[in-house]
Amino acid sequence: ATHLSPSFVRNGFCLSPLFDDTHMVCSMFDIVGGIAFCSVALCSLVLGKGGDVPTAQLLPVASYLFAHGYGHYVAATELTEPGSMDDNTMMDGKDMALLAAILSIGPFGGASYLVEGGTTSKGSANVAAGLVLSVLVGVFAVFVRKPRFALLYINITILLCVSLPRAFAIGYKSEKDISLRADTPLYYLHTAAGLLVATVIFVEPFYCDEFVSKIGGHFLFDMSLMVQAIVGVMVHANSAKNAQSITTCKKLD
Repeated sequence: ATHLSPSFVRNGFCLSPLFDDTHMVCSMFDIVGGIAFCSVALCSLVLGKGGDVPTAQLLPVASYLFAHGYGHYVAATELTEPGSMDDNTMMDGKDMALLAAILSIGPFGGASYLVEGGTTSKGSANVAAGLVLSVLVGVFAVFVRKPRFALLYINITILLCVSLPRAFAIGYKSEKDISLRADTPLYYLHTAAGLLVATVIFVEPFYCDEFVSKIGGHFLFDMSLMVQAIVGVMVHANSAKNAQSITTCKKLD
């Protein structure tokens, strides 16, 4: 923690002087975004006016935004209470359940790459993801403990859990592997959105006091997350264009 920005160590977030309450601004931004995704999903499902927008993709994204927004709401209303930032303060059962739900995005997202890469079966991948999730929750409960570092822990573990299986479980020589890695609609936009989120995750804790707080603080992360969510939906909406080529590659393997 000695290399982190002092204000980030104190708060667990990069709070910005641009807002009276950075957490509440982030909370409202995420909740409004979640409502927007739900509205598009409902239009697509009920009215049939969503076009190529995949409802199955919109609802999980909306759920994550709601959960993230709720986390900021808790931070805005509860972490400001006396003693709430004390190093001896432990997260209660409800908070740990929410932590586990959000952390699950990483292991189970990474498990999908293990299946796509042909490393293991779907059942085995899900079992492995469950074990990894248990370890991640246990590590936080035993070693990290401090509620203010929950978001940093979530961001880093999700990033690693999703990135490492994709990097090592999928090869790079066969046509199938090349297709899985690069045959994605809006590939460069999708990659740029992922890099944007990863960059913000890195600079926020280390450079908060230097410049991040002055240009929005943690709100930059929520905005990058929204960009990634929108691009992700766009990718899934266009994935049908490459479905035939991916199927052909699988048959050739």
